[in-house]
Amino acid sequence: MTKLFRDIPKHYSLNEKVDILTQRHENNYFLEVEPDEIGEKVSEFVRPVCKVTKKALDSCVTRDIRAKIKKIHWVVNRDDEFTHDFKEKLNSNFFSSMNEVFRESSKIYSKYCDQYMSSKATVSSVDGRKVYKRKAMQSFDQMSENENIELDCKERIIDAVIKNYDKLKNLFQLSSDELQAKISSNPESSNAIAYILGIDQPIEEKNRLLFLTISTFFDLINDA
Repeated sequence: MTKLFRDIPKHYSLNEKVDILTQRHENNYFLEVEPDEIGEKVSEFVRPVCKVTKKALDSCVTRDIRAKIKKIHWVVNRDDEFTHDFKEKLNSNFFSSMNEVFRESSKIYSKYCDQYMSSKATVSSVDGRKVYKRKAMQSFDQMSENENIELDCKERIIDAVIKNYDKLKNLFQLSSDELQAKISSNPESSNAIAYILGIDQPIEEKNRLLFLTISTFFDLINDA
């Protein structure tokens, strides 16, 4: 896959990384802009390495990632009191990962952004006319126990992939038989996710497939 942007150096602070990502967002990722039309003052990590097409952008910078960056951009560019704590944490290197930055900015965005609330509007009909009504907002603190577990699990998997990328690359090189043998060598794999999230194994068979898949994923990383 062709890279559109240079990798941001690992030693950069999260604040510096956020600055680069939000500048790319501000410039709409330089979509369909010829490289020689981009000003010389634009940082090498902000500017693309080649012309950005819509297809290439969707492939290299997913819509999910762009949506997360959009939320960070919205938060850091407001001076409302509800953004001050987030920006102070960002400036003081309080956050330990980009996933934390994404998560915290998403909470603020979903709670305070009118545009977000409008996009969650429901449509009903009154006398044959469409009427838009905002849904009651559900904060992260109000999420059900299952939703919190799902969110926590998702974040932990993403963190595990990022932190163990080299191990995963080695696993990808195994043949199907070698990978199956590695999985079969650990009969306790189904217990892994239990201590990771502190939840009991599901009893119903229909709920166990994802549970066992995630457990195996963590076991493979730990044994790689």
